[in-house]
Amino acid sequence: MADDPEPAPGRREQLLDAAALCFARGGFHATTVAEISLQAQCSPGLLYRYFAGKEALVSALVDREAGRTVAALSAVRGSADLVRDLDRAAATSATGWEDPRLAALHIQIVAEAARGSAVSEPVRRHFQDVIEALAGTLKIGQESGVVDHQLDPAATARALVALASGLTLLRAVDSGPTAPAPSPTSYVCPMHPEVTASEPAKCPQCGMKLVPSEAAPVAQSAEGAAHGGHEHGGHELGGHEHGDGLEWEDLMPEINRASDPSNMVWQLIDRETGAENGAISWAFTVGDRVKIRLVNEMDSDHPMHHPFHIHGAGRFLILARDEQPEQNLVWKDTVLLRAGETVDILLDVSNPGLWMAHCHIAEHTESGMMFSFNVARRSEAT
Repeated sequence: MADDPEPAPGRREQLLDAAALCFARGGFHATTVAEISLQAQCSPGLLYRYFAGKEALVSALVDREAGRTVAALSAVRGSADLVRDLDRAAATSATGWEDPRLAALHIQIVAEAARGSAVSEPVRRHFQDVIEALAGTLKIGQESGVVDHQLDPAATARALVALASGLTLLRAVDSGPTAPAPSPTSYVCPMHPEVTASEPAKCPQCGMKLVPSEAAPVAQSAEGAAHGGHEHGGHELGGHEHGDGLEWEDLMPEINRASDPSNMVWQLIDRETGAENGAISWAFTVGDRVKIRLVNEMDSDHPMHHPFHIHGAGRFLILARDEQPEQNLVWKDTVLLRAGETVDILLDVSNPGLWMAHCHIAEHTESGMMFSFNVARRSEAT
């Protein structure tokens, strides 16, 4: 399915509806962006065009509900039968929350705000806006004589909002464990639709977490795909082998553009010392020949290929991939590590100075996947 060329309000609402259902079904922290995109019948890249991540989705859900409630309260101001119309407004703003799963979502959002996360401010603003709108409506009712003048509008509005929140809490608790969301019956890889399972697992081809398949079909190329051989026809960049999970050809460019160090962390780790990224401290001397083992581990939220580059210090040979000797022994400065792959290289250190090793995907380098190291000159007496 094709992504929208430009952001559209209708698509944004669809994404918010999908996020609400997924959060209600699986919980905020357990739900993945891939699951939400499947529910919305779009690619993860499209979702990132509208929202920076899950916290942004939650904030937008809070703002949307606050806007609906404030609009409903403002519409009844000046009503001849304010009590009746306030009751109707409350019923309208609560539409859909009869589902105990959505009531539980309300609790999740408030709990997340109480942790001091990024959704704290939107939730605080939500309650403040609703209380102010309700207090303003009550004050107009007092002026027109339909609301008791002895009531404090602000205190009364606060109490009514607290009551509504309490009723939502009771609705979620009363439902108990007898009405859980149905468990998915099948799971699918977002990148390799032919990979399915009857229980949660990871794709053996790319390592991505399998997501519930009942939400929607995964994205394909514009003219379809022949998944038996993993060859996607109709791709705007021409046909390409897709079985190895080269995601930047489809979804990853947009995800990379939306990612920064605040929402995505990539790491290089020296297993001998435990040092990570910039804390890694290598030191070589001109003339050294160093065997280095590179392991692209699968134990991450999003395993993918990484082009590892050693800048300036010299050149290296690829000795083996996954213990299989490399037949094409040519000098390189970059090697593509596929997800889950182990590569042994022999570095020929020939250039003194302060150099760098890093992932050659710029967004990954920016998020910290890099370190510098020193190459010393070898003394003539050595």
